[in-house]
Amino acid sequence: IGGEFTASGNNSNIIFGVAGKAYNLSSTGISAGVYGFGSGCPAAMFEGYVEMTNNLFVNLDVYCEELNESSDENLKRNITPISSSIQNILKVNPVNYYWKKDEADNKLQTGVIAQELLKIYPELVSTDREGKLGVRYTGLIPHLIKGMQEQQAELETLKSLIIEMNKEIATIKSEMNK
Repeated sequence: IGGEFTASGNNSNIIFGVAGKAYNLSSTGISAGVYGFGSGCPAAMFEGYVEMTNNLFVNLDVYCEELNESSDENLKRNITPISSSIQNILKVNPVNYYWKKDEADNKLQTGVIAQELLKIYPELVSTDREGKLGVRYTGLIPHLIKGMQEQQAELETLKSLIIEMNKEIATIKSEMNK
């Protein structure tokens, strides 16, 4: 391990920081540079490419400038169109809530209940190592898009029907005025 280590403190408290770079000259293993500052809690900053092959559990808000999920067609197999979504989307129950873990935090949240979504879209619900359920919210987006497309097609059909009905009404009025 290369880098710096600085430690200072007294008998009851030790504060330390780590800064360094790791180089992996082979094609296996992990390489990461870690820069941290601790002030009551640990901190780390990764610069460059960081790859994780397992889950990342974060207990606080996550902020990023850009979030991309892999979506390249070359990474996918058995691609099939979503056949219908509007009926399932109508079953999803959006809710407002507050987290129980921190009663002092009164920040209103919005989302869905994972146990309910599991019955509608099981592929969007996962279970963590403690048995708690989580939701992959971005997976709802294709269903919302499909639902909007279905609604738009229905609107177009209704518009055409209204146009035809207006023509029939005009014809009937014209016949009555003769």
